[in-house]
Amino acid sequence: MKQTLFMTCLCAAVTLTACGGSEPTLLEGRWEMPVTEPETGITYPHIIELNMNAPTFVSESGLEGKKTYGFMDFSTTRRIYHYDIDSIAPLGNNLYAVYSIDYNMEIMGMDGSCTDTLRYLPDKKQLVYMNKWTFDFVPDLKPFKGEWEESFSDGSTTVHLSLYQKIKAPDEYPYNGVECYGWIEYSSSVDDSYRIITKVEQVHYNGATIYTVFPDYPEDKPQRFDLSYNPENGTLEYNNSTLSPVNKPTSTSESDK
Repeated sequence: MKQTLFMTCLCAAVTLTACGGSEPTLLEGRWEMPVTEPETGITYPHIIELNMNAPTFVSESGLEGKKTYGFMDFSTTRRIYHYDIDSIAPLGNNLYAVYSIDYNMEIMGMDGSCTDTLRYLPDKKQLVYMNKWTFDFVPDLKPFKGEWEESFSDGSTTVHLSLYQKIKAPDEYPYNGVECYGWIEYSSSVDDSYRIITKVEQVHYNGATIYTVFPDYPEDKPQRFDLSYNPENGTLEYNNSTLSPVNKPTSTSESDK
């Protein structure tokens, strides 16, 4: 039944595409819309992320072994509304029919219909969802470059990052000038500890996953950590701690790679 519904909707969209007549824009990137919950006052983004050029996203809705064209996440603090985008059909005039699958493997739109629609506004680089929600484009500014620090009663944690290309660590012990993606220092009145970032698993907008080792024991199993950057104040979330920028990191655009 679900497959029949999907194919019926897809055929209708293809027919409309043929009538559109214009070459569709292949959208790629991330769009966000801030939402504030009246009950809690918490503000967080609704997110749409796309790559119409090819299915490159790993599904979070149980489509094992299948890549998707992106996702729409309209979750609240109380409920998850995450939709993997299974296919997209251009309808002409920068309007697209979007077929998504939720965690229940249901193929349908947010309003119960078989499709959602997205309209792209090229002048403002915005996306309009179902003619009612407007999402602003989020540039990939590459924030994970610089130094962050957290001080506490008897010491500090310092994180030095260069996740987009390897750099040379300090020449002195324990780093000995090794090539790496950065390093982490823990300093206290009792002891000092060091880690070297040897691998970057992924960097995606304001999130990253890294692997670190102790300089004196590079043969040990690397430890995995998630990083999160807050663009509003420049802070870094690392290992359940919030670190402040020592010098506000310089973000670079895609053209500076």
